[in-house]
Amino acid sequence: MKKIGKIIVLFLSIPFINAQVDYETQIQTIFNNSCTSCHIYGHNSGLNLTTYSATMIGGTSGAAVVAGDHANSLLWTRVNNGSMPPNGNLEPDLVDLIAQWIDEGALQVPQDADVTINLNMSTAGAVTDSTHNLVIRGSFNGWAGNDMSLNSQGGDYYSYTGALDTGSYEFKFVAVDLTTGTDIWESTDNRVLNVSANDTTITCYWENGDQPPYTATDSIDIWFRVNTAGIPGYDPATTPMKVAGSFEGWSGTELTREGDTDFWSGHFTRDPATTHVLTYKFKAGETWENDPNRLLTVSSDTTVAWKYFNDIAPTPSELVSVTFRANMSTTAVTDSTHDVQIRGSFNGWQNCTECSAINVGGDYWEFTVELWTGTYDFKICPVDDLGNEAWESTPNRVLTIGLEDMETELLFYNHGTTPPYTPTDSIDVWFRVNTFNIPGYDPAVSPMRVAGSFNGWGDAPVNLAQEGNSEFWSGHFTFAPGEAHNVEYKFRAGDDWESIDNRGTTLSSDTTLSWKWYNDYPPGGGGFLTKTVLFQVDMTEWLNEEGLNGMPVFSVANGDGMFLRGDFNGWADDTTLYPPESPGTELVRTPGTNLLSAAVAMTNTPSQRIEYKYFMKLSDASVTTLESVYGQLFDYLGYEDSPVYGGGNRFFSLNDQPGEVLTRPLEGYYDLPAGGVIPAGQTVGVTYSVDMTGAAADGFDAATDSVFVAPKDRWSNLFNGFGEGPLFYATDENGDGVYSVTVSLNGPNPWHSIYAWAFKNNDLGHVEEGGGFGNGRSRARYMHQDADNNCAWADYTFPTDTWQKEPPLPGELFDPSSICGAPNELVNSGFEGGFDGWEAYPGFDSQALVYTGETMFGSDNIFNAFEGVTSVKLWGLYNGSENAENNLFQTFEGDNALAPGSQLSVTAHAMSHESDFIGQGNSDVAIFAKYFGDGWAWIGMDSTHINGSSFTENDWHHIGIEGTIPEEATIVQVGIMHIQPTNDDHGSIYVDMLKMHRGWTLATDDDGTTLQPKKFSLGNNYPNPFNPSTTIDFSVPVQSGVTFTIYNVLGEEMYRMSDDNLTSGVYRVRWNGKNKYGVQVPSGIYFYQLEAGESFRQTKKMTLIK
Repeated sequence: MKKIGKIIVLFLSIPFINAQVDYETQIQTIFNNSCTSCHIYGHNSGLNLTTYSATMIGGTSGAAVVAGDHANSLLWTRVNNGSMPPNGNLEPDLVDLIAQWIDEGALQVPQDADVTINLNMSTAGAVTDSTHNLVIRGSFNGWAGNDMSLNSQGGDYYSYTGALDTGSYEFKFVAVDLTTGTDIWESTDNRVLNVSANDTTITCYWENGDQPPYTATDSIDIWFRVNTAGIPGYDPATTPMKVAGSFEGWSGTELTREGDTDFWSGHFTRDPATTHVLTYKFKAGETWENDPNRLLTVSSDTTVAWKYFNDIAPTPSELVSVTFRANMSTTAVTDSTHDVQIRGSFNGWQNCTECSAINVGGDYWEFTVELWTGTYDFKICPVDDLGNEAWESTPNRVLTIGLEDMETELLFYNHGTTPPYTPTDSIDVWFRVNTFNIPGYDPAVSPMRVAGSFNGWGDAPVNLAQEGNSEFWSGHFTFAPGEAHNVEYKFRAGDDWESIDNRGTTLSSDTTLSWKWYNDYPPGGGGFLTKTVLFQVDMTEWLNEEGLNGMPVFSVANGDGMFLRGDFNGWADDTTLYPPESPGTELVRTPGTNLLSAAVAMTNTPSQRIEYKYFMKLSDASVTTLESVYGQLFDYLGYEDSPVYGGGNRFFSLNDQPGEVLTRPLEGYYDLPAGGVIPAGQTVGVTYSVDMTGAAADGFDAATDSVFVAPKDRWSNLFNGFGEGPLFYATDENGDGVYSVTVSLNGPNPWHSIYAWAFKNNDLGHVEEGGGFGNGRSRARYMHQDADNNCAWADYTFPTDTWQKEPPLPGELFDPSSICGAPNELVNSGFEGGFDGWEAYPGFDSQALVYTGETMFGSDNIFNAFEGVTSVKLWGLYNGSENAENNLFQTFEGDNALAPGSQLSVTAHAMSHESDFIGQGNSDVAIFAKYFGDGWAWIGMDSTHINGSSFTENDWHHIGIEGTIPEEATIVQVGIMHIQPTNDDHGSIYVDMLKMHRGWTLATDDDGTTLQPKKFSLGNNYPNPFNPSTTIDFSVPVQSGVTFTIYNVLGEEMYRMSDDNLTSGVYRVRWNGKNKYGVQVPSGIYFYQLEAGESFRQTKKMTLIK
């Protein structure tokens, strides 16, 4: 019988395999001819060979057939050794046929076998699944028809699955043009396909047999390919094609042209041990493709589907005249101080006098150039007389050029095509003045105005609006349309008029009037300022040093360096001035600290925005160390992305501060504050969500599109193994348009998250929020610790975002003070979690949770907790014992042990109500710290006993004790107890906010008497400088609220102790150089501050040297 099998077409050739054995027509025929005369039902051996089912049952000797194993099958053994059949041996080919049948599974009916044919088109021309139908034609279908069509598997990969009879066939692949119906056959010899009963897979490459277009290696092989047919006027002889990306340093590696075609291709390899997320672009010579970067994820050999350069297919092409129209009313540019250039992908983004626009009056500039039809990215870039470049910080502009001459819409600098005012149906006019030259000008006292013939010259002067904190003031006025208006006007500083002649202009259409110096008098220096700008960056949280708990990256010992890159030094692009070993303006480390600074002389216009970033240059030794742990470092990894600026460039203006020196605030690299790192070994699940209901305006289709969150922090992506440019798929579980995804972050990881939302659309491709280089190009949010659980880092959910296509994207307020420390080391100290974390002795029978709103025992009064809604009530045990103790406490031992020798204070708020007042008897309340050695050996106790008579009814009292943990103590119990002398003593107490702090102790004289100071004071620390610890005394003459804090030079809190009601005395703080997380801080200058009473505050300085 003829066997029918399934076929799957792949580009490979396979050997012929004999057809599968059929039991009924082949095996049973052998048995009928040679065996069943004896082996029938009732035979004394029990083996019946007359049917398939009987054969498989076997006989008295057991199973005759072991499916898949002829050598251990009794049936085959007997016929092979000649013992059966007894009347003569079987022919060898029949014995082999029985063996084959058994090895194929001893089936009654042969099963279909899969044949898979896979085709890879990386060796073909301009064939895609949208332009061609790929089919298989051969001897099995008369070399005709399109019934055997291959299905696209994505990119270069195609597959066909079908059924063919067993046998040997010849075939070829054919690409059918969907537009013309033209057939494109492979030009190579016919392929051979052998179809058998067994599963078969072949893989083929168009016109290349079964071989890829590259020489395979043991690494991950990647084949890039680009088509230049869509580049107008492209000359391959002078403009080689390149691919540049994260895998080769974005330098651009030349591809090889495929003969005389429009295709260029190249082979790259990556480490096979990991998955790689690559970003890349193609370059035509030095001309980049437009944004955004292309994205590729690879974990195995792949050919990347070919792309048209810029994704632009060839179209009719003409060289046409294009006029760019720019308006500079949103910046400080004038025709006498700046060269306004239009730079883009059409001129290599380079500084070029041939791309200079011409001022056509006031704020208006034009640049005309001949360009080929196509799509280009570009930006406006003013360059002042000193060579300072002021690129637009918004995303690249996009211009599509057709077959006819054109001019652009009016392009407002950094403002898209939107003017700085809201247009109306009238003639819109924008007035603007600069006040920098007015001596002693105070905008709060003398707001700027414009007055003129259009508003009564002062009968109704109109205030202008200050542009942020700059010296520019501007305002929008309207005039009747359809006629010309001859207008005279002046600016006024408060009630003072300009001292010049009236200004005049004729208005007949919308316009922005070029900005004026007040009184037309520029400041000295032709409108330029020269200042020394002091930059400072703190690297504390980035040190790769033993004992620190930040991001282990920057090594002073290895010679790592910090540099400035910005507008003022051309972003260090000039490698002659800034060679690789010195990639920017170097910052110098202040000895004994982790601060690096640089003083840079700058000359610019007063309010011109100057942009910059900090750049980390790692030494070869540091690169080797990091790559041994985290794999290959990403390109541009040294550039920071400031979350304060939404991942964009930092910026300032020279007039931000008066004087000849402008000091930039002390900034952390990536704005990372002390304690702002999730420690190594911890994992935090961060949940992101976005409301996409408004994204339809940007092309989002909820029915078909996928939504992603795109993390942008390169260091976080590296440390977590996400690769470069990761995307995490979000889902809309409730169908309400809100998409969510949880991403696991492993420490060390910054507390911030810099990210954007994106969606993938069938027509638009990858669509992402934000972009550019300016403020808010990404979102920024911050994870916060659990303040109710000793400030532990825990899973965190960000508030829901709302999709916003254009920057600036919103970001969370940067507030490093929100990083909580752990001064209170008792969990659930406010009892809002019930008794979780607490222990009781002898038990919880004489304790209860009490909630705000409950009626109090023995009274109609309503209870109110001291803080929150929950407190604990303790009362006597009434067990007949003397001084019966009812204890509520927490135990510190083992991994949670408290360090011997450290100071602690235990405080609580306690209240006794008149209905069951503790003062009616002799019961006491005691705050305690009990100390035990190994095996619970008793050592001692610090405690404060307060007799019930000392309480006042219904009032919350703040009580506490101080103590020092003995050196031999290995177990500490901290808590509160109710002590009942006898059963005749009554009364209960309510307890709330039971806390423990470690830090200060109360100073006493030689007799143990508390010292009584006469005034508040803060002593000098001793020793100073110190290593590893220092002691500080302070005095409190009366019971007061006290806060003692230690800061680093960034103003970030290292250590804090506070008490709202500290009794008078002299107190002593011993600081061991650790921050509030118990992490040793680096060498440097620190400040300690005492705030006490209503008005006392004093700050002093100390130095830690290692």
